[in-house]
Amino acid sequence: MYNGVPRAVADLCENDDLATMIIVDSIFGFTTHKMNVRFRPNRRLIPQWKLTVEQFQEHLDYQRCFDEVTSIGTWYDHLLARKSPIQLTAFKEHLYRFLHLFNKNSGVTLQPCYRYSTEKCGGKVVATKAWAVNDKIEMLIGCIAELSPEEEHAFLKPGVNDFSVMYSCRKKCSQLWLGPAAYINHDCRANCKVSKLSYNGGMCIDERKSGTCSGQMKSLNGKLT
Repeated sequence: MYNGVPRAVADLCENDDLATMIIVDSIFGFTTHKMNVRFRPNRRLIPQWKLTVEQFQEHLDYQRCFDEVTSIGTWYDHLLARKSPIQLTAFKEHLYRFLHLFNKNSGVTLQPCYRYSTEKCGGKVVATKAWAVNDKIEMLIGCIAELSPEEEHAFLKPGVNDFSVMYSCRKKCSQLWLGPAAYINHDCRANCKVSKLSYNGGMCIDERKSGTCSGQMKSLNGKLT
């Protein structure tokens, strides 16, 4: 499924595929980017997940939403049977990261995007408030996984699952950039940049811009500082 990469990278990819299906795809009504090239969405459960996420937008109770989405169907029982407690906690935390995008207090949200021909149906991060220069958008999180050249060659399929590979100027290596921040589209007129906040990363407004930022969030293409 995730051949050619370490277990930690595979876990992040699987968590991302599941979380985007449950949270993002259910709201959008179509399948967004996935790391597993053979991913098959559970279309039967999508309507129930959608209702749960819509209810979350009203009550904003993360634990309640998690309990509800994991009680729909039997998919989570299979996850419990093959994952360790640490792995299950990592999945829960990743699901929460995507719920942030539908929390009215986060200052950002996710909307469908049809602009890019390579993806056709995707998503874009949109600010729901004016952000000043150097503000940190702490509820917009990205997760980093480093890839060696060999792992990159074995795992990534050009035009299929290489949608969010960044190059770290500091570490001089390619990094897989997943989580909600992976929906930030790249543009040479960027209005935000990655500001690393521990392992999970985060976003801040690019200090080179003056005034405030609202509307779609865009970062520099392929660069991670």
